[in-house]
Amino acid sequence: MLDKDGYVSETNATNIFMVKKGRVLTPHADYCLPGITRATVMELVVKENLILEERRISLSEFHTADELWTTGTTGELSSVMKIDGRVIGDGKVGPVTRTLQNAYKKLTGFRCANTHIPSSLRYQKRVVVIKKCVLALTSRKTLLGQIIFNSAFFV
Repeated sequence: MLDKDGYVSETNATNIFMVKKGRVLTPHADYCLPGITRATVMELVVKENLILEERRISLSEFHTADELWTTGTTGELSSVMKIDGRVIGDGKVGPVTRTLQNAYKKLTGFRCANTHIPSSLRYQKRVVVIKKCVLALTSRKTLLGQIIFNSAFFV
């Protein structure tokens, strides 16, 4: 989806990131929902010592990206192989994407998997885990100096 000036802001349901020449880029959150998964991935980019740029990005820049992924609660960090029929990079999951997917899974899997679920709630296990993580939702200042709400660091 494009913002009022024709720059990419997000997809119809997720935030979007790209890698170009080793730099991770994502559109400003001026015209999109600044999601929790997006904020978590942005922190992981910094923790992995990668360069993060939050700025306006044209569709043509996305067409020439080396790597591309979307972030959202359901899809977590999902690689994108094509835009408008154009292959992104070499058409495979790139090394930066893979690194961040692994870091994200390690972070969220470790934090939420250790939550105790009473056996009486076994059929609601996924919902209970999510609720327990969300109950731990706390505001804090990120490495980028932004205030965010993020459960993954507080369970």
